This record gives sequence, C-alpha cells and structure tokens, in this order.
Amino acid sequence: MTGIDVAADNLHFSSLDGVLFNKVQNTLVGYPGGKAGSSYIIPESVETIGYGAFTYCIGLTSVTIPNSVTAIGEGAFDNCIELTSVAIPNSVIAIGNYAFSYCSKLTSVTIGNAVKTIGNYAFSRCSSLTGTLTIPNSVTAIGKYAFTYCIGLTSVTIGNSVKTIGERAFYECTKLALVTIGNSVETIGDYAFSDCSGLTGTLTIPNSVTAIGSYAFRYCSGLTSVTIGNSVKTIGEGAFVDCTKLASVTIGNSVETIGEATFYECSGLKTIYVKAITPPVVLNVFHNVPTDIPVHVPCGRASAYQSVAEWSWFTNYIDDLPLFNLIVQSEDINKGTASIAQANTCTNNAAIITATPLTGYLFKQWSDGNTDNPRILIVTQDTVLTAIFESISGIDGTQATALALYPNPVRDELFISGVSGDAMIVITDLSGRTVETWYAVSLQTGEISINLSHLAKGVYLVRIGNVTGKIVKE
Repeated sequence: MTGIDVAADNLHFSSLDGVLFNKVQNTLVGYPGGKAGSSYIIPESVETIGYGAFTYCIGLTSVTIPNSVTAIGEGAFDNCIELTSVAIPNSVIAIGNYAFSYCSKLTSVTIGNAVKTIGNYAFSRCSSLTGTLTIPNSVTAIGKYAFTYCIGLTSVTIGNSVKTIGERAFYECTKLALVTIGNSVETIGDYAFSDCSGLTGTLTIPNSVTAIGSYAFRYCSGLTSVTIGNSVKTIGEGAFVDCTKLASVTIGNSVETIGEATFYECSGLKTIYVKAITPPVVLNVFHNVPTDIPVHVPCGRASAYQSVAEWSWFTNYIDDLPLFNLIVQSEDINKGTASIAQANTCTNNAAIITATPLTGYLFKQWSDGNTDNPRILIVTQDTVLTAIFESISGIDGTQATALALYPNPVRDELFISGVSGDAMIVITDLSGRTVETWYAVSLQTGEISINLSHLAKGVYLVRIGNVTGKIVKE
C-alpha cells in the first residue's frame, strides 16, 4: 500500500499526504508500508503515535517525532528493519509495548527526559544499538524484555527514579560491560541481566533494592566483585550462577533468604562478606565454591554461622563486621550524596559518615539535627540517617538579607550583625565540611565578632540558624 486517502466528510478519520489520522489529526493511525521515500516528519498536530502505526514499514530509515507527541503506542515502529536512529522528544511520557522491537538496524536512541514508562519488549532485538544507553531520571519502570538481545550495547545507566527493572529487561546483551543501577530501584526481575557475559569489574546493587530475581545475573562471567545493598531481603534462585570470575561478594545486612544455587559454580570466589547477624536461609548455594576462603561475618557470630548445616561448608570464618545496621542516604541525590566508612568494628562499632554536596548546594544537617561533616558515630542500634542539603543561591538570595558580615574579605576579626536572638554559628567550606562551630551565641541588634585568623584562605559559608552568608578569608 502506497497511500491512504480519506473522504473529507468522513466522521472519524482524515488523511494527509497519504498517511491516515483520526479526524482532528492528533493521532497518527497508520503509515502505508509502501509509501515512497525513506524519511518522514510527523506533523506537529500529532500527540499520539497509534497502535502499530508504522509497523513493518521496511523502507523507512528516518522518522522525526515532534515535541507535540506525548505517547508512542504499542508496536508503533515494530519491525521497521531499516530505521537507523530515533530521538524521542522530551514531550513523550510513555513508550508502549513492542514500540521499536525488531528494529534491527537502529544504531542509537535518545530517550526524552519526560518518559515515565518503557514498555515490555519496547526495544527488544534492536541488535544494532551500540554504545551507551541512558535511562533518564523521569523513568519509573523498565518493562520486561525491554532491551533483550540488544547485543551491541556496551554501557547502561539506569536513572534514579526507576523502581522496577523487568524480567529479562537486558537479557543476552552480550557486549554490555558496565551497568549503573539508580538509587530508587526496588526490584530487579528474573533473568534481568542474565547472559550479559561482557559485564566486567564491580557491580553495586544499591540500598534501595529489596529483591533480586532468579537468575538475574546468571552467566555474567566477567564480574569480579559484587556488593549487595543493605535492604535486599531475598536473592533469587541462581542469581549469580556461573559467574566464574567473581572473586569478592558482599551480602547486605537485611538478607534473609539466598535462593538455591545462587553462587553455584562461582569457583573464583576468594572472599565473602555477610553482614546479616542471623545466618540467611540457604540451600545448595555454594556448590564448587572453595571451602577454605575467608568468610567475614558480624562480631561474635562465627559460631552461629558454623552451626548451620549449609554455612558449615566453610572452614575459615572471621567475625569482624559491625553488629548494627547503619544506613546513610541523601535527602535528594540531585543535591548531594552520603557515604559511610567503617572505622572498626567489634570494639566500638565506630563509623565515619560524610555528606558531599553537588555544585550549587551545601550540607545543612543530618536528619537528627547534627551538623558535623564528616561525622564520627558510635553505632549502638540500627540507625538510618539522611543528609539534608540546601541551595547556596536560594539562601543567599532570599534569606540572608538581614545578615551583615564584615569586613568581607576578612583577615582576622569577622563582625556579625543584623540577626537577633540566641543561635548557633556554623562555618563550613564549600564542600559542606564544618570547620568552626559556636554554640548558644547571643545575637542582639548590635554586633558580635569572631576570630578567624587561624582559618586557611578560601571561601566559607556562615550559617546562623536558617540564615546563611558567604565570606572570603584572606
């Protein structure tokens, strides 16, 4: 079929240049498979690309999608085998099931930053997709089989709003070498990255994840290190089976069940860290894993592990991991990050936590009100702390109008006026690290002075209550 013409008095459909639309032309219904020309520009009136609108248009190499489009329907470009590139504009909210499946010559795709869902099989068997794929932060769900058999992909970054990575989402992406999993992912589906034999180096499962599906990373034979976050409760059957180069595994402190054959044939394992105080339930998990490798467990829990039949497989237990769960997180990962360094261990469960603001932000406080950064903690119970950040420009522009800091630049004495009442004065550098703190300072309508002669040259932020100003130290 080379064209479709619709009578002007048709109540439901219309046509433009041989392409079928609904009556008001905000939905593209069908593009004739035999229409002349290899490229097509979708009219700006179109909001929805309908079900199977371009399916089997085997001569089409290029399509321009305008910013008016909000939805790409199911099977919209299915089997457009000559299509080479697609830019999905920022107006698109949903990419339907099978939308670009079997577009075997599609070499690149740009996903707009308003897309919320990527449907099942959306880019399945796009075997020519190469290089890096970025799933934007707007996306909340990646459907099952969404990128399966995309054998040319080498790197995938999964945005920080994605909650679900569907079953077999990246199955058989054999050249995929690097995967970055966003901090909101809760579920990694069955076989999600199975047979991604090109995956190398370290894999980090973030603390947001609660379940890893069966065979999720099966045959990822290039992985050398895996860190499983502290919220994972269940690791599915065969999740890391035949990851033969895996040398180090860290299992988070919330894991309750490790499925059958999870680390089956991981013969390269040299070290295991298990943070769970209660030994996770396991069944035939470590077949062909060396029995004499060091297994690190929480303080004083070696005998508890050795008393469980399956865990008694190992003979070299070291009980030196912290007894309590400590989780630090960012209030908003677009403003900054939070991290932990364990300072030791069975004596006092000490830890150092650090908040690192991104450009344009500063560290304000931890969720318990403490402003130290870095901060030393003695952890005596399961603890969750959130780093809170604030905008430098927002504070300076709106809240600091009453605060006077002078002289500025300052060499020795800094004078402060314009804020009344009792307050704490906190001085931080631009990374958010606290360098000076004065407690219960009485600030009246006059002024006070503080000596800063000992500070190094640089730019600092002075915070009094919720008011912040900036100074330069000479």
